[in-house]
Amino acid sequence: MKIKNIRIDGYKNLTDTTVEFNGLNALIALNNYGKSNFFEAVEFGNDFIQASEKSKITQMQYQNAVPINNTTADKDYTFEIEFEILLNKVKTSINYMFSFEWIKQDNKGSKITKETLRVKSEEDTKPTTYINRNLKSKLYKPSKTGRCDKSIKIKSNALIINKLSNFDDLFYIEIVEAINNLEFDFISMENIDKYFVPQSNAIIDNSGSFDTYEIPSIGKFFYNLHKNDNDKYQLLNDLILDLLPDIEYIKPIQIDFKSESIQKDDIPFEVPEKIYDIRIKIRTNNQDTSINNLSEGSKRIFHILTTAIIADYSGTHLLAYEELENSIHPALLQRLLIIISELTDSAQVIITSHSPHLIKYLDLDNIYIGIPNNLGTAYFKKIKKTKQNKLIQYAKDSENNLGDFVFDMLVEGFENDSFWSEFI
Repeated sequence: MKIKNIRIDGYKNLTDTTVEFNGLNALIALNNYGKSNFFEAVEFGNDFIQASEKSKITQMQYQNAVPINNTTADKDYTFEIEFEILLNKVKTSINYMFSFEWIKQDNKGSKITKETLRVKSEEDTKPTTYINRNLKSKLYKPSKTGRCDKSIKIKSNALIINKLSNFDDLFYIEIVEAINNLEFDFISMENIDKYFVPQSNAIIDNSGSFDTYEIPSIGKFFYNLHKNDNDKYQLLNDLILDLLPDIEYIKPIQIDFKSESIQKDDIPFEVPEKIYDIRIKIRTNNQDTSINNLSEGSKRIFHILTTAIIADYSGTHLLAYEELENSIHPALLQRLLIIISELTDSAQVIITSHSPHLIKYLDLDNIYIGIPNNLGTAYFKKIKKTKQNKLIQYAKDSENNLGDFVFDMLVEGFENDSFWSEFI
């Protein structure tokens, strides 16, 4: 599956924003603009699809996300995703969306207002509607030859896409399951020290299965990767040594404090007394030390690369990093971005940033800029293809690099937003 775009509307201060994905993408804006809100809104929408009916009601009443801005207060929450999959070896584009009304002061609202599913293969001339729902009708397409005209009984707080997952003989059940099982991974770069403290493994499956998708500690992940997938481990090892040349070697270790273990065939798991860590040898030091002693920037690089590897293992469809560049030297940032792209072939990657450096290192076609306005709303737009060279020339004329020039104009844009109207 390849996500092509996601549209969000009616969440906190966000107004109608569509992000098209092409490998590595970025949301660039000043602090406190709404970058994190976009991540939250996307995660919120995917959680809503996968939530129980009871949890859906709770989400539709989530006061912290309800738009209270004068411009957006009446907006429904909208989540729309378009992705591409292979069906019977035919490339097929899937567009799914739903909207719901937030709870109102009179306790009304909290209901699904719209839901659609449209499918178009590369062999089709136009998309076919499989789900078509509004406040008056709730319809779905029951067969290949039929139309989207069969009524389905569904609660106001339930999604048709969830109910159809129980229709095992539905001819597009594969599409339904794909929507119900979207995998998004949102990586916060705050408080990552907890992953580097040597930790014990509380419970280990006696089958010896290798669960790379969970990361209770960096040490455990590296140890398991080395043990179970040496090729991937060597790749990760080489990338780290390339990005951090002051490190001579890294060595994941497992310390077993239990010399003897009584095991029985009929118990499902054991509770071992094991500690996982990574020993790091800095070239200027006379001995190795725990990874926990590395600098904040070096830890971030370990964390970023580890989560990228995990995303590749787990089949993550969207991998999002918030403020990835903090504590990372600008000279390493461009190389790090290239490596992330190479490690996450199956996932689309999006980064939020308030750094001008990302603008220098990414294609303008993949950058969405938070356009300043005096309404208190947030929306992100790409620079028009036909206007990119002009923006670059403006930066040169101001004797500034493109990244710094863009941020200067974002600051000035709150006083005069006419500048950006030419470029978006």
